Amino acid sequence: MPRMLMIVEMRPIDREHEPEFNRWYAQEHIPEMLDTPGIIAASRYELTNPAIPGTADGPGQYMTIWEMEADSPEDAQEALNNAMGSGRWSMHEFIDYASMSIRFFKPLSEHITK
Repeated sequence: MPRMLMIVEMRPIDREHEPEFNRWYAQEHIPEMLDTPGIIAASRYELTNPAIPGTADGPGQYMTIWEMEADSPEDAQEALNNAMGSGRWSMHEFIDYASMSIRFFKPLSEHITK
């Protein structure tokens, strides 16, 4: 089954709630997501500086790269919709939903390393 990436960018609603947001994400959300069929790995990142001049600014302070096994982006989205509808994921009250971006990417090449 082909691997796909789901890139999620988001931020907490404010700096005051950032520690609780990060605790929830690391200790609850990632394990819940990894229990979802098709999701096989996660890597989480924090923005270190603003966008390079002349490039678009992203929506989130934090980014998670989820590796998924799915035949198509539509299949990946359907698996996520089913999991969300099941109520088995907790969603945190401190997420700034207006900043959230979720995008799916399919590979164009094999993984290339040095």
